[in-house]
Amino acid sequence: MVVDAGSHVGVYSLRAAKLVGNNGLVIAIEPAEENYKILLKNIFINNAHNIIPIKVGLWSSRGKAKLYIKESSMSHSLFKDLDESFIVRVEEVYITTLDHLLKELGVDHVDILKINVEGAELEVLKGAKEVLTEKRVFKIVITTHPPHEESSRAIAS
Repeated sequence: MVVDAGSHVGVYSLRAAKLVGNNGLVIAIEPAEENYKILLKNIFINNAHNIIPIKVGLWSSRGKAKLYIKESSMSHSLFKDLDESFIVRVEEVYITTLDHLLKELGVDHVDILKINVEGAELEVLKGAKEVLTEKRVFKIVITTHPPHEESSRAIAS
């Protein structure tokens, strides 16, 4: 079982799907509308039946939030940059915790948790207290993107 938080268009998810094989499962989590559409196409084109795509942002709470869509499709974030010139638009997205999502899906363990969420990494971990304290995650791979000091205020509404 692999969880790909911030799956973008599915490059890592597709690679993980091949590695886990037909008996394994990959959960690809991507909140941005355009990225999610491309993720779905890539799953279809690659006949990756073992990937479950989910259009949601991971956070430390549940609800809705603003996702700041930037020029680079790899840089969308739940944090607003100090330099707003790169922001193209704002999308309202649903957010949830990893604990809640895994419960909802009936997942009892995660072999690899990959997190690449453009500054929200700590918030994702805060929303995974249950699975982390119960040691139901074997390995965590995180790409960190420290949020700007001013933008680190809670954004969930």
